[in-house]
Amino acid sequence: MDGVLTVAQLETEAPLVRFRGVQKSYDGRTLVVRNLDLEVRRGTFLTLLGPSGSGKTTTLMMLAGFESVTEGTIELSGRPINDLPPYKRGIGMVFQSYALFPHMTVAENVAFPLDVRHIPRAESRERVEKALATVRLEGFMDRRPTQLSGGQQQRVALARALVFEPELILLDEPLGALDRQLREQMQYELKQLHDRLDVTMIYVTHDQQEALTMSDEVAVFSDGVMQQVASPGEIYERPRNLFVAQFVGENNQLAGRVIGRDDRQARIRLESGDEVSALAVDDLREGDEARLAIRPERILIGQDAEACDNRFSATLSDVIFLGDQLRGHLAAFGSQELIFKQPNSENRPDFRPGQEAVFGWGWQNCRAFRAGP
Repeated sequence: MDGVLTVAQLETEAPLVRFRGVQKSYDGRTLVVRNLDLEVRRGTFLTLLGPSGSGKTTTLMMLAGFESVTEGTIELSGRPINDLPPYKRGIGMVFQSYALFPHMTVAENVAFPLDVRHIPRAESRERVEKALATVRLEGFMDRRPTQLSGGQQQRVALARALVFEPELILLDEPLGALDRQLREQMQYELKQLHDRLDVTMIYVTHDQQEALTMSDEVAVFSDGVMQQVASPGEIYERPRNLFVAQFVGENNQLAGRVIGRDDRQARIRLESGDEVSALAVDDLREGDEARLAIRPERILIGQDAEACDNRFSATLSDVIFLGDQLRGHLAAFGSQELIFKQPNSENRPDFRPGQEAVFGWGWQNCRAFRAGP
């Protein structure tokens, strides 16, 4: 019948993972995760992003079963799993330290989850070969972890997580020990693998660039609270609060007081006396203290700034050539220094430190948040 979902459709639509009012305390007083409500759709690559101590790793460990839930419920495929031990949850896990057994070969390490599940030897070998082929390590079965590079060890750890074909794979800062070039390569490979296998992955990192590059969705944590969960584009372009705006990407910040409000647009008088039009994110009212956030790439200079709602004069403090872009500082609004970024195009202005410049931005690109807690 039209408008009626089948059982298969309901299973597809239902989230694979659901946190309901989850809280965690280690000492019975301080909550390291507070009132967490989060749903993870099947096939999603979700990244838990935040600084150290924000609660992201604790959230992952509660889902894996290595930490108990103080309050609330975690569901997997619609079933509460709070009381299930880790080995009964059917979740693959990849650690930052790789956690490979040094006395075992690569094949034995990858086969370990199958041995625990008493999978027959012939089937186990077939699955191990398939998992190693998936991570491009077909010829490494007989080597030991000490004979592998960091990137190869990470692939073995990933193959071990994949080998028993779990619905869900958890990754706790798995690329943290790798150098930058290898890290970027592994980011690409992990994302390609996720897309190819259509497996659900939940990934923990403090690296914002990593989160934006790899994820379908990003959940930003601070002080045990999930601040926002959305697509990388939404998180970057439309941060819900000042913490997200500060933590994800670069932002120039200005302080001032609301002197007027018209629908979504707020008028802010800065401490320097200059007035700025901005997009009001919070329910700002006249007289409220506000903090403004403007991305460096949204600041236009010279002729490009002529049509901007907000237009001012400044002195160029410095300009740094970065190949594909220029990055510099503008001395403006008294003692304020603003970062700007400009693409390195053929028609770019000839920036020189010390020169005067007109700069500006559109009011929609400047987000106004209420100051304070």
